Amino acid sequence: MFWCEYPRDVVEVAGPDALTYLQSQLSQDLRPLQVGESAWTFLLQPVGKVDVLARVWRIGDERFVLDTDAGFGEAMTARLNRFKIRVKADVVALPWRCIAVRGTGPDEPRPDGAVVAWGSGYDLLGESPEQMAGVPAGSAAALRLARIDAVWPAMGSEIEPGVTI
Repeated sequence: MFWCEYPRDVVEVAGPDALTYLQSQLSQDLRPLQVGESAWTFLLQPVGKVDVLARVWRIGDERFVLDTDAGFGEAMTARLNRFKIRVKADVVALPWRCIAVRGTGPDEPRPDGAVVAWGSGYDLLGESPEQMAGVPAGSAAALRLARIDAVWPAMGSEIEPGVTI
């Protein structure tokens, strides 16, 4: 088991229309998502091609956080704002950080605020997530290897915006 910084770009969508707007823009059905729950989703183009692979986390009745691989947040924000016509929801980039914890067992308890992650583990996402006490630090190379072992795609390598279906 190890932890390391996981570079992510983070955006908040908040307002009375946040749920209905995101429901119309993302591949994931957000209606069953309860406050505190998260799921993986695609932000799709109108023709069905992938713009961004993201995680969506419901943090309030009218507040959602989306995060994606570093370097794709600006595209995600632009895409979310492009079709926002008469929608009462704001799309704002957040200066949050992510800590990935990998190599956990299936019965390993997760701390409060942990979000869904690929592979065996969880992610801590927020303004200042704390490193896990007693868990050794890993490297970006170890995280990349864990991602490949989990057969999880990354933006820019396995997923090309506007090309991948």
